[in-house]
Amino acid sequence: MLEDLRESEIINEYEEQNSDNSQLADDVQESDELQELVRALQLVAPLMMDLHEDPVSYGITDREKFLYLIPHPKIPHGIKTGDVLSSEDMLHNVMKEDKKISEVIPKEVFGFPFRGSGVPIKGKKGNIIGSLAMSVNLERQEQLTEIAQNLSDSLGQLAQAISQITIGVQEIAEYSKQNLDNINQTKEETQNTDNVLSFIRNVAGQTNLLGLNAAIEAARAGDYGRGFSVVAEEIRKLSNSSAESIKQIESTIKSIQNFTNIVAEGINKESNVLQEQAATLEEINASVEELDSTAQVLADIAKKL
Repeated sequence: MLEDLRESEIINEYEEQNSDNSQLADDVQESDELQELVRALQLVAPLMMDLHEDPVSYGITDREKFLYLIPHPKIPHGIKTGDVLSSEDMLHNVMKEDKKISEVIPKEVFGFPFRGSGVPIKGKKGNIIGSLAMSVNLERQEQLTEIAQNLSDSLGQLAQAISQITIGVQEIAEYSKQNLDNINQTKEETQNTDNVLSFIRNVAGQTNLLGLNAAIEAARAGDYGRGFSVVAEEIRKLSNSSAESIKQIESTIKSIQNFTNIVAEGINKESNVLQEQAATLEEINASVEELDSTAQVLADIAKKL
């Protein structure tokens, strides 16, 4: 019984030792594989950094800490070789979730904006043995985004201003049209006075004829028609005075008509010009709105760089 127990303990101890040796061998293999990647990164990283237009840095970790870093002076995030990964670190989640992860770190954190990306590194057995990290400085992208956004904002304000001006011009054009209608109505009214003047002219002519006939009859009556002769003379004077007044009124009305014609022609030209300007402003506004849309697209593209 004791011999069986002793034999079981020896077997368990042997298996544990084999397991430890196997784990140690796996650890050594993983370390060797990571060192191979480090050497490869040392060779290609300078070339990869030259391919990027923005500053970029690289790093390799095992499952616990940073093994190697290729820093860049414009990405001073303070990470050093040997720094331990926390459970909240992006690279920890990269290995835990076995997928690529990217995060944009705003400039408020380290004083400059950058995008951190990581992918899991798998060993020859398919297990995750570490991660590869890359950081890209986003200051140029942020500047492009800001410029594009400022352009979009400015174009938006310009479009709004042009829209308001267009509305104002359209209102002025409408006022001009109303004024033109009023002038044309005034022309019609002054033309209607011709009928009144014609009537008064006829009355004056009839009055003059009546005065002439009265004078003739007074002459025939001799002394008896002397008083009537005075009345006839006054009637003729009134007729002549009315005729002269009619001429003055006609002259004044013709002057008014000529003036209203000139004003109407000017207002009509002004209205046409205003309508053309309103149409031009609408075209400009449409172009500005198109530019605004383009600037917004540029801003969106800049954010994705």
